[in-house]
Amino acid sequence: METIYIGIDWSRDFVDLAIINGDGNLLLGDKILITKDGFKKLDSIIDRFQNQFRIVAGIESCEHILAGYLRKNKFLFTK
Repeated sequence: METIYIGIDWSRDFVDLAIINGDGNLLLGDKILITKDGFKKLDSIIDRFQNQFRIVAGIESCEHILAGYLRKNKFLFTK
């Protein structure tokens, strides 16, 4: 199964999200608000990729609420 990578740059109110493949090609770039609707949007984005790819997430700090969400959904992390 091919691996894709989710890169996350977060701030207090939103996160910038980039999903790339192993060749470094951008598959998706988006801004996710830290709201209930923002997490629903993130769920739909992840659902689009989850059955086709192994997903590895990279985030600058594991202290953000989004890191907890990704950890709960059993995504792998890189530092």
